[in-house]
Amino acid sequence: MKLYCTLLLACNLLLLQTLIAQPSSGGPAMAKATPSISSFTKDFKKYEGFYSFYYDDKTGKVFLEVDKLDKDFLYFLSLSNGVGNGGPERGQATSAMARFVKMGPKILLIEPVTVYRAISTNADEINAVDNNFAKSAIFGAIPVAVEGDKYLIDITSFIIRDSQNIALRLGVSRVSGPVAITRVAAPSGAYRLDETRSVVFIPNTKNFPSNTEFESMLTFTGGTPGNEFGRSPGIAPDPTAVSINMHQSFVELPDGNY
Repeated sequence: MKLYCTLLLACNLLLLQTLIAQPSSGGPAMAKATPSISSFTKDFKKYEGFYSFYYDDKTGKVFLEVDKLDKDFLYFLSLSNGVGNGGPERGQATSAMARFVKMGPKILLIEPVTVYRAISTNADEINAVDNNFAKSAIFGAIPVAVEGDKYLIDITSFIIRDSQNIALRLGVSRVSGPVAITRVAAPSGAYRLDETRSVVFIPNTKNFPSNTEFESMLTFTGGTPGNEFGRSPGIAPDPTAVSINMHQSFVELPDGNY
């Protein structure tokens, strides 16, 4: 009897050790080590420049190598193609200051407050201004690869986005005359970005030592042939699908002697 109990105890201990060694199929997946940038991008085309990036032609994705944190640069946006006939025009542009920051597991692209600032070396005064006015986090991503102090992020969704709020403006037409009068389209004719018909436009996506250039072809769907915008000639062959190119740039700021 004593021998039987000893054998039973040994079997139970062996079974317990086996269960501990094998992770439960219903439990959380084991964390995977973050790959290096060189291994993750080995099959991608590299564009070296201000912010180096990689292009995967199989998926159409762009991966940005962030190697400069907390450093301001000029973020510039423009339209490469116009809509025409009173719609958003080619060449219209906006600009802002921006910087990449790391917060927790994410890399964020922040537009800081520049309209209000403390012309002072007093840290409390600088913080007071910073804390009293909202900043804008315009993009965020968890790095897909890390190498030293460099972080690789998938920036595709940032490139393929309506950064100039074109969708809202496509539903507006203008009545000609001495004074321009805007007419807003009915809600049923509202436009929205269709990501299935939008891509990174590689021919104009380039890199240089002082500036990184991204371009996308964006397609906005909606509208109806019966609304004012849809009846306007020269907008698009199909007024329910309007495709235009949008450009975004990261530009190095001049030095202190500018």
